[in-house]
Amino acid sequence: MRLQSSRLSLVLEIAQRMQDPRTIQALMNDSLHHNADLMFTVSSTWNDVSLGGGYSGLLLLFSTLQQKGLLERNQEGIVHQFVLKIKEVIEAEGLRSLSVYSGVTGICFAVQQASLGGIRYQNMQKALDEYLFRNIEQSYFIPLREDILLKRPSFSTLYDVIQGLSGIGRYAVENLSDSRLHELVKEIIVLLIARLQPFMVDGYLVPGWYLSLDDPIHNKDDSAPSKVNFNLGVAHGVTGILALFSIASMRGVQVEGQQDAIRGLSNWICKKSFLENGSIQWLDAVTFEEEIGKVPLRKAARQRPAWCYGVLGISRTLFLAGKALHDQELKNFAMTAFRQIFTRAQGEWRITTPSLCHGMAGFLLIAHEMMKEGGCDDLSAKLDELEQSLLGFYNSDFPLGFKNAKYDKNGSLTQVNDSGFLEGTAGILLTLLHLSSPSSEWHLPLLIK
Repeated sequence: MRLQSSRLSLVLEIAQRMQDPRTIQALMNDSLHHNADLMFTVSSTWNDVSLGGGYSGLLLLFSTLQQKGLLERNQEGIVHQFVLKIKEVIEAEGLRSLSVYSGVTGICFAVQQASLGGIRYQNMQKALDEYLFRNIEQSYFIPLREDILLKRPSFSTLYDVIQGLSGIGRYAVENLSDSRLHELVKEIIVLLIARLQPFMVDGYLVPGWYLSLDDPIHNKDDSAPSKVNFNLGVAHGVTGILALFSIASMRGVQVEGQQDAIRGLSNWICKKSFLENGSIQWLDAVTFEEEIGKVPLRKAARQRPAWCYGVLGISRTLFLAGKALHDQELKNFAMTAFRQIFTRAQGEWRITTPSLCHGMAGFLLIAHEMMKEGGCDDLSAKLDELEQSLLGFYNSDFPLGFKNAKYDKNGSLTQVNDSGFLEGTAGILLTLLHLSSPSSEWHLPLLIK
């Protein structure tokens, strides 16, 4: 009980520092408080309306606090402030993306959380949905259909969780009572099933999630032995598609070929696993040469367990697939992979940041969800250890209590302020809050449930 009280006190104390939209924006844009010389400049710590690192992520935080009755009466206007700020930016700058983490769908998730069960902000919600319906054909469906017709690879940004249809589909799955969104998710799944079909590359029949040399994701992976590969990450790879298919299936959305696709993707992912020091692991991506059997699958030691890449997110997704297929063997395999993470010392996890995406908050959140599935009573003490590890990143002198770790252009880790949901303090506070009161749906954009 003392731990829970202390946890909530910390969450509320840090949240109080984040309640003014103008103050947060100024901090994120102040060059004295962040490192502008980051290795990946596209990975900004601030993007005005985004869920990943902008006002929408903060709206998700404060609306969740409001739902749980943790805002004082004089703080009720905080949620509305963030809604108005999002509206102001949209009216001034328009919308440039439909995606979950930088566009319309992420705003939809946040506004829906703020609506108190559909009581508030319905006109705004409907306008955002209409924008999604009007633009999804041109932005996603047409280029994907063209790629499929011409038997060529698609950019991962068209179908992944972060920028693509897998993330958008998760929003639609959560709103099946709306007939248009119900039809939209079925159309998304049908199109993604078509995208998964194998096609010929250099005389070899390869899976449809083949990524070509010019895919934008390769700009972040200069060390890969082959830049032409098959991505295994939940965030950017085929595992994210599997998560959408599985969650949709469990919610009653079924189209022709969907169960076969869940089975086929699960089998492929399982076959790409390997044992390293007695634990099941996965690479971030399988190279073209490995997929066609020209070279054996690498067994890279000490892979980082995270939501975005690695055994943590993959094991959770395979468990969801096992539930969708009513396949106990697959669920057992997924749970074994998850449990074996704890056979490695924490130092071998290489977790350098407290964030949701690839840090300790994501680890703690998924561990919490996995341990609710049963058969993990002996691991319950690990949750306390993970929480203490997360709190070990806290520093009262930091403006937001926590800092994100990013690589600079010299390849060195540097700490940066980040208020965001995916890589910053908003996501960390939501995770800590979830341990005390796991009833809300703020984590749906992660596709872990």
